[in-house]
Amino acid sequence: MNVTWKDKDYKNWQYPRPVPYEMLKLWHTTEVIRKKYPHIWRLGGTKTADRAYKILTKAVKRGYFDGTEKITMGNSKNAKENKRVYFIPQWQAWMARHAHDYRAAGVVAHLKWLSIPAIGWAAAYSVLLQEFSKPVSDFKPKKRNAKTKKTTR
Repeated sequence: MNVTWKDKDYKNWQYPRPVPYEMLKLWHTTEVIRKKYPHIWRLGGTKTADRAYKILTKAVKRGYFDGTEKITMGNSKNAKENKRVYFIPQWQAWMARHAHDYRAAGVVAHLKWLSIPAIGWAAAYSVLLQEFSKPVSDFKPKKRNAKTKKTTR
């Protein structure tokens, strides 16, 4: 059976669903980037992307998706505004929405969601290579403005 994680018809997925080999390879590459280049890792994604990465890491280590994974959507401090939903449909929707992200932050977000952008892995990796060559001092931490509550660089 040819198993791919890009099957759009997640409603017909049968669980437990094995983690595809290409996803395992992508996860290993992502782990190296996450540990070796934390300043680049912080470029992409949101708290939701970090939550998704934790869920995907558990699935990769376990070797299969069990279909019960849920993710908290939303970044609000008010817990009532955040909602827990099944992970797989959200994951598929995110990959469809962000398929054409090609900047460094978008490529890192793709890594956090364990997906490959439409430009392909070779082109995405070349975007990351440009970021690897920059000195760490070029990556300024995000600052939050207390009055407007907006994130700035």
